[in-house]
Amino acid sequence: MRIQKQQKQAQAGQEGNHSQAELHETRAELAQVKKYAQDLEHKLNASSRALAQICQVTDCCLEPWVLYCGKCLLLSNEKKTWTESREACTGQFSRLLISRDWNCTTTQRFPGSIYAMYWIGLEYNRYTDRWTWIDGTPYLG
Repeated sequence: MRIQKQQKQAQAGQEGNHSQAELHETRAELAQVKKYAQDLEHKLNASSRALAQICQVTDCCLEPWVLYCGKCLLLSNEKKTWTESREACTGQFSRLLISRDWNCTTTQRFPGSIYAMYWIGLEYNRYTDRWTWIDGTPYLG
C-alpha cells in the first residue's frame, strides 16, 4: 500500500512538472505573439503617419474628394438624412467623418461655407444613453 502511495506521488510530481513545462512554453509563445502584435502595430502607425504626410504634400484624393487635415473628404450639397448619408458613404467604401482627433479650431476652419452643415459619424444609443462614433469608440467630448 505504501509503495502504491509513493508511486502515485511520483506520478503526480511528474505530471506537475510536465504541466509546469507546458505552462512555461505557452507563456513564452504568448510573449512572442504579443511582441509580434506590438511590432505590427508600430509598423501600421508608421505607415499611417507616412501616408498622412504624403497626402498632405501631394493631393492624393480623387475628384470630387478634397484633402483636409490628412483625410479625403467628400463635401456633398445633396440634402440627405444622417442615415441616407451614412448609406451613401458605405456605398462608396467610406464612412461619415470621425473627427474625435480634431480640436474645435480644426472644425472651425472646415472647408465650405461658414453656415454649411455636415453629418458626422457620431450616433446616440438610447438604450445605453451614450454617444459613440460609428467605429464603436465612445465619444469623450
